[in-house]
Amino acid sequence: MKQIIFLLTMTFSMFANAQTNQFSAIEDADPGSTKVLEAMKDQYLSYTSVEAAFTLTIEMPEEDAEIQKGTIQQQDDRYNLTMNDQHIISDGKLLWYHQISSKLVQINNVDPDESAEEMFSPQNFLKFYEDAKFIAAPIIVAKEDGQAVRWIELKPVDRDSEYFKFRISLDIKKNDLRSIKAFSRDGARYTLKVDKLTPNKKFTDKTFTFNASDYPDVDVEDLRVD
Repeated sequence: MKQIIFLLTMTFSMFANAQTNQFSAIEDADPGSTKVLEAMKDQYLSYTSVEAAFTLTIEMPEEDAEIQKGTIQQQDDRYNLTMNDQHIISDGKLLWYHQISSKLVQINNVDPDESAEEMFSPQNFLKFYEDAKFIAAPIIVAKEDGQAVRWIELKPVDRDSEYFKFRISLDIKKNDLRSIKAFSRDGARYTLKVDKLTPNKKFTDKTFTFNASDYPDVDVEDLRVD
């Protein structure tokens, strides 16, 4: 679940080589790209809550791409995530992991050091993004699904990072986040595309708790450790 963040073309390949050679320190970050990213970050982090539909594409070397669709509701540190056969709910203190087809729910305490769902939400990714940790390359104008977009490449300052590069795709008119693509050092690629995002939606506490009575045939395993 951790490794779920994010069309390599000849043009980008040329750009990537240039980035490797020229962007090696935080002082090399492009001011224009940094300004655009900060503006987008401030916008998303101003939302009190978000509901998002997304598509996750996982590409592993020499394997067919795996495509998963999901939805997430998030408010503060609480979330309700559904993706394929997984349904994960957290109220910030407890985490319910529901394996739908197996009719099994496991309950755990939330580990504050565990960020398994870090990249599922645009808000969470933007909390993860800090300009001092990434070197932003100059903006590239490209096309995705027939629409003009901005690409901003981010290179982690930490050379031991699991990912050697991220690509942020932004709507060229509204500056909205379209997708995040992560390039792993093991050759894997993870693309999280935001299909629809609704900000500042009102949720009840029930949204962020698992009620076993709603699933009468489910088995519950309480794995909490006091």
